[in-house]
Amino acid sequence: MTLSKVRLHVQRLVCVLMAEVKSAVYTGAHRGPLRNGHGTYNYGYFKYVGDWVDGVKHGYGILLMGDGGSFEGNFVRGEIEGQGTRRWCDGSTYNGEFHRGERHGKGYE
Repeated sequence: MTLSKVRLHVQRLVCVLMAEVKSAVYTGAHRGPLRNGHGTYNYGYFKYVGDWVDGVKHGYGILLMGDGGSFEGNFVRGEIEGQGTRRWCDGSTYNGEFHRGERHGKGYE
């Protein structure tokens, strides 16, 4: 297992341990019952501020995590996809391409 995969695994475990049970709250544009346009969604230990299409993250957005980590960049049908910057709570960063939420292609730490 590579160091980056170990880091990701440890971060996910930390996320599970630090998660708080909260009610989900959405503020922003919608079309009928679905989030559509720009909005802010607080759920669990996550907060997403950005674009929505038909109820899913789609377009540019910022995902903040309860442990201090974040992702800023593109979302496609709810997945981190394309260009973006991932920041971890330890201060490390990755700026580059993502595919299905994982680092992919060109980028730098």
